[in-house]
Amino acid sequence: MLKLVRNELQKIFAKKSSWILMIILLGIITLACWVVAAVTPKADGVTLFSVTTSFNSFVTIFAVVIAAISLTEEFSKNTIKILLTRPYSRSQVLFSKLVAIMIYTLCLSLVTYAGSILIAMLFGNANGLTTVSKDWQNLTPLLSGFYGTLNNYVVTLFYIGLVFIFAGGFRSLGLAVTMGVGLIWLGSMASSLLSGFIIWKKLFWLKWNPLTQLYLNYRFGSGVIHIEDKLDVGYWPNLIAVLVYTLIFYLIANWIFSKRDISYS
Repeated sequence: MLKLVRNELQKIFAKKSSWILMIILLGIITLACWVVAAVTPKADGVTLFSVTTSFNSFVTIFAVVIAAISLTEEFSKNTIKILLTRPYSRSQVLFSKLVAIMIYTLCLSLVTYAGSILIAMLFGNANGLTTVSKDWQNLTPLLSGFYGTLNNYVVTLFYIGLVFIFAGGFRSLGLAVTMGVGLIWLGSMASSLLSGFIIWKKLFWLKWNPLTQLYLNYRFGSGVIHIEDKLDVGYWPNLIAVLVYTLIFYLIANWIFSKRDISYS
């Protein structure tokens, strides 16, 4: 099993796109800090760091793209048949891909976090980054940003579980990526609309739906939003709910992948 995971990691990091996406993300953060520093000369490191935290959603988007490529390429290049001739089950093959993508996403998240700190200090300074502040949930900006990165990582796993369903069921890479990225962009809007409907109709038992639980992504960092008291289930129940939904999506994807006919792939 470890050999499978190692093989999948080699595939991911051997792709130029895996590195290009990482460079693009750091480039976007650098450009954003440069623009803010140019427009606001007095902007300090904390201000610039708060700007970089808003780009966590790009980590999710890029991870979804890599997840879709990892799975659909096996069918488009017909290498899935080679994989299945080895002494591994389809479930093991899919799980190894999930673990490899989780590791890549973690690397992407940590590189983005570390890069954000360095870039913010480059265009600003380190003043205030290690100072406890009410604006950062009574934590230091660095610690609050780190928690935000971890929360975004968990939510990214949620979307990866979804894209596995699409990638496992569709033969088209473009369709799998479009569906995954589309859900990310629409997720926030749909979550707000659904939350408003729940409050309006007082159907508070619906707060456990997957879209409402994605508020986990906004609990830390400069992008904190107010969560209606009757919708707020608390941090740990929220975290567990996201992980449970992710597991459910993965099990559905595993069932689809196990049943899929590969004779015409």
